[in-house]
Amino acid sequence: MEFPPQVHSIVIGADNDPAGEAWADKAVRAFADRGLTVRVIRPFAGFKDFNDELRGR
Repeated sequence: MEFPPQVHSIVIGADNDPAGEAWADKAVRAFADRGLTVRVIRPFAGFKDFNDELRGR
């Protein structure tokens, strides 16, 4: 993924499961290696993804 030069930080919304954790870790390393500041957010405990959290399921 390419970003415009004025982008210096990104936020990754990861799922609360092993696959989501693995992909978030991989993305953090890749973007940080390109000089970006990276933050990962996850849904509250008990929710697999943000859609489930928003729907309260």
